[in-house]
Amino acid sequence: MEDLALRVLAAIGETEQFAEAATGGPWVHRNLGRHDQSAILVDTGERSGVGMPIGGALIGQTCGPRGAADARHIARQDPEATLRRCAVDRRMVERYRMEVAAQDRFTGDGLTPDEAQGARKAGHLMVWAWAAVVRDLAEGYGITEEDREHGGEAHLSDQWADSDG
Repeated sequence: MEDLALRVLAAIGETEQFAEAATGGPWVHRNLGRHDQSAILVDTGERSGVGMPIGGALIGQTCGPRGAADARHIARQDPEATLRRCAVDRRMVERYRMEVAAQDRFTGDGLTPDEAQGARKAGHLMVWAWAAVVRDLAEGYGITEEDREHGGEAHLSDQWADSDG
């Protein structure tokens, strides 16, 4: 399980690197006048008379029947939002690791045998619960059960490699 926790931490780190390298945000979506064309911009806080975002660096454009939905989705994934999610994910994995370490260090000193047994059971339940969280996070980062069974590693850079190398 520690191996899986380390894989998740590596995926979180890789996601953080992508976010830190991206143009800072917040990002906003703006319709370009046609229902099928939208832009993603850095939000400068400037608004038109009807409250639409104006100005800011162009992050990207979308087009097609789902262009506006794509642009809204991309805008919500700005670097600041991504880094916040990564920080929470990292804390959850570290919480699992802290529970494992606490369980490993538990001696039961000063407790009756029954109290020590109860404390051990409670500790095992905490480790089990946090392990389930780590498995769920692994799935969210694309680390599949098959990867785990065959010792393979999921790397985000492999999934979203730049087309220009």
